[in-house]
Amino acid sequence: MARRGLPFTSAAFLTALSLLIAQGVAINLAINGSPAAATVIAQLLVWLTAIPFLLAVVALVRGPHRGWAIAAMIVSVIANPLILRFVLSFFGSLS
Repeated sequence: MARRGLPFTSAAFLTALSLLIAQGVAINLAINGSPAAATVIAQLLVWLTAIPFLLAVVALVRGPHRGWAIAAMIVSVIANPLILRFVLSFFGSLS
């Protein structure tokens, strides 16, 4: 019996990784004086990060490659600007 589930898992992980790269681009734009462009990208990322997260949930339920599905879920959560802001402000308040 062939193992299935890799297309969902790889699509979720690659999408989450590309959104994480877009988050890095938005941060770079904000630092280098283009806050309007960074804001637009961040607002899009808030909603777009739900796509790889949901794909990873489907891959997790379907069976094989659960490790990659969990990794895709973690990367998609990190790529969400709202969650990233909360985590960074939490660790910034510890000092």
